Amino acid sequence: MKIGYQGTFGSFSSIAANDLFSNAELINYLTFKDVLNNVLNDDIDFGVIPIENSYTGEVGMVLDELFNSSVFINKMYDLAIAQNLIGLPNAKLSDIKQVYSHEQALMQCSEELEKLNVELISFSNTALASEYIKEKNDISKAAIASSLTAEVFGLKILKQEINNNKSNTTRFAVISKKITEIKDHFAFMFTTHHTSGALAEVLNEISKNHINLTSIKSRSTHMDAFKYYFYCEAEGRLDSFDVKNMIDALNKKCATFKIIGSY
Repeated sequence: MKIGYQGTFGSFSSIAANDLFSNAELINYLTFKDVLNNVLNDDIDFGVIPIENSYTGEVGMVLDELFNSSVFINKMYDLAIAQNLIGLPNAKLSDIKQVYSHEQALMQCSEELEKLNVELISFSNTALASEYIKEKNDISKAAIASSLTAEVFGLKILKQEINNNKSNTTRFAVISKKITEIKDHFAFMFTTHHTSGALAEVLNEISKNHINLTSIKSRSTHMDAFKYYFYCEAEGRLDSFDVKNMIDALNKKCATFKIIGSY
């Protein structure tokens, strides 16, 4: 079995992928879109991508890729995240002037970083940021990443577990080309017509069919000004009477509607 994730070995995505598929071949990709495309092209069996963090909220770039793709979520996995400030082996905390990491990691550690009075530089991935400071060999540069990343690149943990929330958790989705099994939760996306009360009508249909929404988020479609799509998670089985009724109703009422997973 081949499993894809975004980033490099040592990233939290690689840790989640290994936890979920310890006996599989793990393949890393540069972007989330690369992971989705390789799932669709049958180059990998599953992809593991971050959906949401308990402190900073949804990973917007991933939701955008799901909105524009035709992959399906088949499992959710919660990974406890311990962010560490890491630097060169000869660096001290007082040496640090710049900190590199993914924007989510920087936000998750904002309180400690503010105390350090350092320049924050966004990077595409926590492990790639660590690789960068290793290559630069500059004691004034540090990264925020996992302890595994520090070990992989021969770096030192300057300050341990600096995330604002000590119960910091990231939810990862396992995606594939089709729904592999109908389970007790499902996810869907939709857009509404630009008419008064359109969203209220959608929510009313969900309520009428006794569906409990566990999450609803809105994001810009990035196509037309001030037009949004909605990402929802709900309790229920896709083969149940109530969920089927809801799907039929929303297919008629929404401008676009699609089921994106059962987990």
